[in-house]
Amino acid sequence: MTSEGEKRDRSYGCQLEYEIEQEEKPIEELPEGQRYVADTRRQSVNPEHFSRANVEDTRSNMRKRGYLPIENYGIIGNMRTIALCGTDGSIDFYCYPKFDSPSIFCRMLDKEKGGHFSIYPREKHSSNKQQYLPNSNILLTRFLSDEGVAEITDYMHLPAQGQRLARKPLLPWLIRNARVIRGTVKFRMECFPAFGYTLEPHTTEVIHVPYSSAQETRVGIESKILPKDELHYYAGQDHAVFTSKNLKMDLRFIVKCGDFECANVKFNIDQDSHNGGVWCDFELKEGQEVIFILRETPAEINSKLSAADYQMSLSNDPPLTLSLMNALFRQTVSFWINWVNESKYQGRWREHVLRSALTLKLLTYEPTGAVVAAPTFGLPEGNFFFVFLFFFLKKKE
Repeated sequence: MTSEGEKRDRSYGCQLEYEIEQEEKPIEELPEGQRYVADTRRQSVNPEHFSRANVEDTRSNMRKRGYLPIENYGIIGNMRTIALCGTDGSIDFYCYPKFDSPSIFCRMLDKEKGGHFSIYPREKHSSNKQQYLPNSNILLTRFLSDEGVAEITDYMHLPAQGQRLARKPLLPWLIRNARVIRGTVKFRMECFPAFGYTLEPHTTEVIHVPYSSAQETRVGIESKILPKDELHYYAGQDHAVFTSKNLKMDLRFIVKCGDFECANVKFNIDQDSHNGGVWCDFELKEGQEVIFILRETPAEINSKLSAADYQMSLSNDPPLTLSLMNALFRQTVSFWINWVNESKYQGRWREHVLRSALTLKLLTYEPTGAVVAAPTFGLPEGNFFFVFLFFFLKKKE
């Protein structure tokens, strides 16, 4: 006969047998002089007894011989072009303005001369992960350490469906938002373009651009309609300008100060590298953000234009304000969510189906509706090459 204890169903709570046995063991007493603490990051409780938390190293941004594995890249785009963002916060592939245009960043193929646009924590971190905002192609790269949690949001602007494109057109900007969720994090930003597949030389300069009358007017409007916590920011007046034979681009930034003193962001020119570029170090506290915007430098607006034409010109080169960046983010989120909501599939694989559909949508050249076979060149992985699968999409009648 079996005892009552052996008849007891030990699978309650969906636990494994060894998990139940571990829970039933008596609690072991700690050695003398030690006691439990709720958060092992706060080492000041018993500094002589508590060592640093033994956190597993789950970093996925380790470069081998200077290159990041291809599977460690996420993709962002605006259905005209794409950029590949690594899990270490570096954009290593970007062609502009179209899919088949010459590259601006291409460190995936040449770590020395390819060019890159990196934002990363300077302090060592124990874990980092990359994911998309739900139902969108907005990419988040998160870094975790004992000092704090940092997050980089990458996307390209897309106007919301149905909005008036004459007043709110697509802005072909590459937008990167570095923010701190907890603690204090020291960042480094590096932007070293390499135009024309690294074949076109370029000049790098930092110019001081005073606030325009349009920007001062927009800031005055913000002060009347936005809450006070949204007004504690500044737009940098120093612009990094990269000029090649066929293209001129500039890098600008906005600093959101939050509840603390504003972070100091200052561009430094580095001409010693293969590709002239800029870098800067800055420190952010909880709630603070720095938004970097890389774009093609627009033509100067003619002051002799009529009022209507002047406003139309401003729509393609709007004054850089925090309300503008918030609006661009909302429009991009709205575009992707509205597009995903058109899907009628409700099966068990909905998440995977939608992520595949979102990727295919990024590979669609919107002006013509054509689908590119691959967003990049033929990239090798070990002794093999990726085989690109062709998807035949049947339009639902």
